[in-house]
This record gives sequence, structure tokens and C-alpha cells, in this order.
Amino acid sequence: MKRESFSPTEVLIELIKDHIGVPKLGCEIGVWKAKNACLLLKEFTGLHLLLVDRYKVYDEEEKKHSRVCGRVNQNDMYRILKNSISRTRKISTPSIFMISDSTLPIDIIENEQFDYVFIDANHTYETVSKDLLNWIPKVRLGGLVCGHDYGGGRNKRGFFGVTKAVNDYALKHGIKIKESPACIWSFVK
Repeated sequence: MKRESFSPTEVLIELIKDHIGVPKLGCEIGVWKAKNACLLLKEFTGLHLLLVDRYKVYDEEEKKHSRVCGRVNQNDMYRILKNSISRTRKISTPSIFMISDSTLPIDIIENEQFDYVFIDANHTYETVSKDLLNWIPKVRLGGLVCGHDYGGGRNKRGFFGVTKAVNDYALKHGIKIKESPACIWSFVK
């Protein structure tokens, strides 16, 4: 029997396999509990990840655009960070956590370094737009740019700005966005 639904990580793994093969260096923007990162590290032995998240409590406006981050306090965030670091360290491949707002300038990272970047941080239009501008240059030519929470009811009702931000960027740069199951969007750079 053919399976009807897939997790976002399963879809991401297949996209990476199809477009890159075996990645050496990836970047995840919006790590939360590192579940996605751990599954990727297990799937792609030898993968090195830069894991970017601010691990800071959302303000009242940001909470409107979040499914889970809006319900925790700062002590919870520290605990989640500690557990995320512990979970990824249990896997033999090294990862680096960058505790930072993803929208800040990232001049310390050279352009065209990553095989892929997965964007899944704050879902406001403004934040996603800044993440696209900041992180797409960091992906090598032929690499994969992708993210989560594209389409779906939260975008249609205005709680998320992911779809609009991605579509606006694609239109401005003449890019065709591929929609995949589990609300994953992608394009090859």
C-alpha cells in the first residue's frame, strides 16, 4: 500500500538526495528541538550542519505567527537549546549551533559555502524575506534552497507570511518554486 503522507524531514531528505546526492555542508535556519537536524545527520553520515536559532522567547506579535514557540518561557528555551545540543552531539557528525537572530547580517560566513539551506524560523513575511536575502547567497551554485510551512491554512489566513515572502522573492528573481508534500518549498540555485 502506498503511503499518502510524509513528514517534512522525509520530504527534505528526498529533495536533498534528488538534487545534491550526498551533502557535505548544510544549514538549518530555525532549529527548535533539533529533530529535523538529527534525522538529517543520521541519514547523511559525514554531513556537517550549521544550526541557526535565536532561542529567545517571542514577543507578542511574533507569537501570532508561531505554532509552538509562542507557548514557552525563556527558561524553557534554554532547556530546549541544551537538549538540542545534547541530541545532535550523540550523533557522531559534528554540528555547530549559532545562537543568533537569522535576520542579522552574517558576513562571517562566506558566500556559496552550503550544499543546501533549509529555512524554517520565524514565519512572518518580514523575517522570511530577510532570511531569503541573508541565506540564499550562502548556498553554492547548484545547491538547494528550501524551507517549511509553504501554503496551507496558516498562510491563507494571514498568520504566516512564508508563502507570500517566497513567492515575492521568486517573482523578483525569476525563480520557479517547487511545492512538495508536507508544505516544503524549494528551488535549485
